[in-house]
Amino acid sequence: MGTGTPDLTPPGALPPAQTPTPAVEQYKILMSANQYEVTNVWTRSGLFAAANAALLGFTANALLAYVKDSMGVELGVVFLLAIVGLLLCVCWLLIVRAGLRWQDHWQFHLKEIEPDVFGSRRILREHDPAVASRDLRAGVVRARVVILLFVIVALVGWVVLLGIAGYVTYTKHQVAPVDAGTGTHILDQPQASSAEHPGEHLSSP
Repeated sequence: MGTGTPDLTPPGALPPAQTPTPAVEQYKILMSANQYEVTNVWTRSGLFAAANAALLGFTANALLAYVKDSMGVELGVVFLLAIVGLLLCVCWLLIVRAGLRWQDHWQFHLKEIEPDVFGSRRILREHDPAVASRDLRAGVVRARVVILLFVIVALVGWVVLLGIAGYVTYTKHQVAPVDAGTGTHILDQPQASSAEHPGEHLSSP
């Protein structure tokens, strides 16, 4: 006959809640920080993508209107908007880079504390570096590539738009040759017809 304390827990009842260990609490804090950075990177990337798309569309429409009938905003405004768009892309790239670095920082500490929380079970730690680079980090790598592709597409769009604006400026503002005698552009001088000066085409005897 046993002498221990009898188990008074009713059948089917859940065991009493255990007090989280300091390692578990730290793991939760680190996981929250990592999730915060992941959410921030995607949210900020969405805002930058929307801002770039709206500004790029407006600038392209303004440039198209100018090319068609020289109406709308001046080319200087187009160049200014394009420069603003390029700076926006640079800021986007720097912010994404900082967010990804913070993600790597928090994930490093999560891996360090993982043995104290899960023991021998490996969740973020790599079983095999060769396998981990293909499986465990595949989703993270793809997500980062998608974000960087968005930034590159926006940058290429602004560079192309700047090139078109530069070409339009070159073709619209070519300087015509100047007549040394009158000081006016040759293309601006009135062309005399043969009917007005019939004698000019007759050779002298």
